[in-house]
Amino acid sequence: MKKSKIILSGLIIAGATLTLAACGSSNSSSKSATSNVKLPSLDGRYKPSDSTPAWKLDTKKIKH
Repeated sequence: MKKSKIILSGLIIAGATLTLAACGSSNSSSKSATSNVKLPSLDGRYKPSDSTPAWKLDTKKIKH
């Protein structure tokens, strides 16, 4: 019984360590890739309205 608790504790600690290590990695290439994206201009597309959702007002088609 004591041996299974030790093994279970070790597995939980190993899993937590791997999870935190995966979430904490910093990749400079992914940060620079998103900063180079040019977004389309939203000027003159529609005027916001309180009663109509923006997706209904914005009828301009953009090319991908």
